[in-house]
Amino acid sequence: MATKPCTAPTGSPSDGLEDGQVVSGVGGQYNFVAQAFALEGARAIITLNAARKDKGRRQSRILWSYGHTTIPRHLRDVFVTEYGIAELRGKSDCDCVAAMLALADAEFQDALLARARQAGKIEDGFRMPAGRNTPSAVTRALEPARQAGWCEPFPFGSDFTPEERRLLPALALLREATATKGAAARTLVAALMPGPTGEGFRPELERMDLHDPRGLTERLSRRLLLWALGKASDRQAG
Repeated sequence: MATKPCTAPTGSPSDGLEDGQVVSGVGGQYNFVAQAFALEGARAIITLNAARKDKGRRQSRILWSYGHTTIPRHLRDVFVTEYGIAELRGKSDCDCVAAMLALADAEFQDALLARARQAGKIEDGFRMPAGRNTPSAVTRALEPARQAGWCEPFPFGSDFTPEERRLLPALALLREATATKGAAARTLVAALMPGPTGEGFRPELERMDLHDPRGLTERLSRRLLLWALGKASDRQAG
């Protein structure tokens, strides 16, 4: 339901940024959550990645505090990240903090725990298991399922064409690789080195209208796309 940061133990934002800038309406997220509390036996489940990248830098999406929230603390219920599930309905702040810490990426757990201790929201002797919540740990845990064919990108089908499915990870990789000026310069240099030819990715180039580039900008875009397609193909094969 949500892709915004989540705060512990107060709530979750979706319609506004920390500085007060409004980016969407309150409807949707709040209505689903309020409905879950109004219907007998219903639960409000908010899913989010534990971390994100912004301009090449990893950031936690579970925060100690945030300047704006859409879902208030009395409507907190179930949160899910790649590291587990936290059931918060009816629990104390201390229990909610501990549960949300267990969902956070290991890179940010210590800082979050320190803030919780400073605020008196969790006991001084509380400790987190070391090294469990990492992307590599998730990859290792899912490897048997991936080998068995249970981790397809679109397990329930998709309207994307085959070439669009191959383009999606390549474009995501390219966006990440050009997030900063320095990274963009390094990626461009790498893309200009000898690499995949257009013949191997002709459907993808045609989909992006780069099979017959015109002018310097389109030629550079073609080289960058071919570089990303080659990298994404290597990752999938590995």
